[in-house]
Amino acid sequence: NGITIVDLENAVSTLQRGLDLPEKAVAITFDDGYQSVYETAWPILKEFSAPFSYFISTDPVNNSQHGYVTWDQIKEMHSQGVTIGNHTSDHAYLVQKIQNESTSDWKRRARDSIKKGHSDLKKQLGIAPRLFAYPYGEFSQELKKIVDDFDYIALGQYSGATGLLSDWL
Repeated sequence: NGITIVDLENAVSTLQRGLDLPEKAVAITFDDGYQSVYETAWPILKEFSAPFSYFISTDPVNNSQHGYVTWDQIKEMHSQGVTIGNHTSDHAYLVQKIQNESTSDWKRRARDSIKKGHSDLKKQLGIAPRLFAYPYGEFSQELKKIVDDFDYIALGQYSGATGLLSDWL
């Protein structure tokens, strides 16, 4: 169908420099850290040499939660070219405050979850992830400000093309 699968990190860099991607370029991403990505998706994508990005919520991995990948599996994927990004430590819905939570407490909770996910990935993989995916694909202007402090390129879930004038948060 003329679709070109591109590496997300390279595609972002290309677009930020004002250069064009191939026609019908798509980037494949997965969120959360589910075992099915390792067992099912990755073998198929490897067979076709298709790059993808995998955004990991680190607490389930740290806790060896059933149905999630292990650090060894993440390291294996990363060593073979899979881009690993931050998806917070706890995958909390960060757009809303929890009941009776002050704004300052919400900001601290959001910042701590992003920071812990970042630190876990850095400790385990030896990389400082450049990409961040908002849990549930949702964000607010306040949350974007918090993410901006980490110097991430952030991704949400919404329709439309990406280009030079895109909001990189």
